[in-house]
Amino acid sequence: MLDLAQHIEETAFRLDGWETGTLVFDEPGVAFLMDPETRQEKPVNIGSHVVEVETVQGWHRMKQSDYERISTDGTLLFAGARCRMK
Repeated sequence: MLDLAQHIEETAFRLDGWETGTLVFDEPGVAFLMDPETRQEKPVNIGSHVVEVETVQGWHRMKQSDYERISTDGTLLFAGARCRMK
């Protein structure tokens, strides 16, 4: 359940044309936006969608190479990140 501040933020994103959710991967370079409420996945078209992930420094706009970046523990770096997509 979202608190009031999160709800207001989500509403603002949607009014600005963003879809929000969690970034999930089938494999490096194959990503989906998963709706946290319905758990439905929408394919990310890396070439045409604008995708940003939330980091401690703010929103990071994904570049093509980011979809294949591996973290030090061997997992995809942005897997499971909160994201927004247009």
